[in-house]
Amino acid sequence: MTCIKDSCPFKGKTEQGIGLGDTRKQLKEAHGNPKRSAENTWKWSYPKKGISFEIDKKYGDPIRDSDLIKTIVISKDLR
Repeated sequence: MTCIKDSCPFKGKTEQGIGLGDTRKQLKEAHGNPKRSAENTWKWSYPKKGISFEIDKKYGDPIRDSDLIKTIVISKDLR
């Protein structure tokens, strides 16, 4: 598993063009609706693609399309 966080100098993008600092709206437009767990609305997972994204939010904050991606987790070899 590989984890890319906003504190890293990573400028890469997913195959669909999504990277750190992109918005929730851009993520949904590029990857579609995520699989979300009831207890964690800030993590958007795409198990079939082997990737998940953490949104920069705090508990209780309203959800906005402008929320930013702070972490990308790659859970399988996508080559």
